[in-house]
Amino acid sequence: MAPVAPVAPVAPVVPAPAPAPVPVPAPVPAPPEPAPAPASDWSAPLPPHHAERFGRIVAAELQGDLVGAALAARELEGALDREYGALHPHTVGVLGTRAWLALLLQEDWAAIMRLHLRTAERRHNAQAPVDETRRVLRNARAVWWRLAAVDRAEADEIQPELQRVSDLVAGVLPE
Repeated sequence: MAPVAPVAPVAPVVPAPAPAPVPVPAPVPAPPEPAPAPASDWSAPLPPHHAERFGRIVAAELQGDLVGAALAARELEGALDREYGALHPHTVGVLGTRAWLALLLQEDWAAIMRLHLRTAERRHNAQAPVDETRRVLRNARAVWWRLAAVDRAEADEIQPELQRVSDLVAGVLPE
């Protein structure tokens, strides 16, 4: 019988290492929606759905009906406040219109003074253009002098508020 050739030991079969798990790629976010126009755009026109109310202000003023214009401005300010908020440029702009109309009416100097102070403070808080805010505050100071001429006690009572708002709106201090 023929000799049997030695059999080489067979190496055990080692399975190939499993590939490392590949992480699932993160989803790619959709491109962002275009941002709405910033609320700080002080030159943007009123939206068309407010044109009729604004038209009533202009028409009343052109007819010399300052009381009617002031009432229409108050109505528009309320609508804008409900829609956009108190510090939106449209709302603040109409508040300024109300202050101007009140100045033209010259009916109640103390009320006019308070309206101008509220307007200047709101413009400041809304980061409105400073030059117009200072003009409103200068008008408030002029109204204070008119008020002082007719009711010094009322003017003295309002003076601390004038000082506070003047300090808030840097650069315009009452005399």
